[in-house]
Amino acid sequence: MLLDNCIWDIKCSVGNDILDNHHKVLFDILTRCVESSDKSDVKYLMVVRELLDYCHMHFAVEENMIEENGYPYFQEHAVEHKNILSAVEKIIFKLYNGIPINVDRVDKFVFNWILRHVLEQDMKYKGYV
Repeated sequence: MLLDNCIWDIKCSVGNDILDNHHKVLFDILTRCVESSDKSDVKYLMVVRELLDYCHMHFAVEENMIEENGYPYFQEHAVEHKNILSAVEKIIFKLYNGIPINVDRVDKFVFNWILRHVLEQDMKYKGYV
C-alpha cells in the first residue's frame, strides 16, 4: 500500500522546525489524496489543488532559506521545484477540464516525489538551514 511509507518521522527532519512542519503538512495532504475514496469526486481535485497551493508556499520559503544560507546547489533545487509545480499544474488542468487521467499514477507520482524530494534532495541542504 502506498501509505506504508508516508508517515513523517525524525529521519525526515532537515534540522529546521519550519521546514519540518511544512513537510509534515505535505505528508498529510498526500495521505488525504491517496485515501480519497472517489477519485472522480470534486474533493479529490480540491486536495490536489491544496497540494499545489501548499507546494508554492513551501517552495518559496525553502528556496529563500537555502539561498540566504549559501546552499551551493540552490539553482538545481529550485529547478526541481519548478518541474514539480509544472507537473502538478498539468494534472490539475486535466482534472478541471475532465480530461481522462490515471489517478493511481497521479497518486504514485506525488507520493514518490514527496518521499524522494524530502528524503534525498532536501537532506542535501540539511547543514545549511
